[in-house]
Amino acid sequence: MDDKRTPIEANDIPDALAKWPGREEGPNSYRVPIEKIRENDWSLAAGRYKPVTATAVNHDAPADILGDVLKVENEILRHGNALLKQLGDKS
Repeated sequence: MDDKRTPIEANDIPDALAKWPGREEGPNSYRVPIEKIRENDWSLAAGRYKPVTATAVNHDAPADILGDVLKVENEILRHGNALLKQLGDKS
């Protein structure tokens, strides 16, 4: 073990003990074939085998995002030019 261990408040041991007899899988428990462990030089590092789950995210259309950026840019230019004009009047 190394010093990257992070304490947690939850106790997952009762969940692991309940799932062990039926070898059930859950968010913190999963099965790994022995062949996969053998291929990884018998490493038992959990992160190496933990299933990766991805969640789909809906984003705005790129054209809509660019349109919003250009609107903001135009506002910045408009306000900047107005400020320059005011500064020019006071000189």
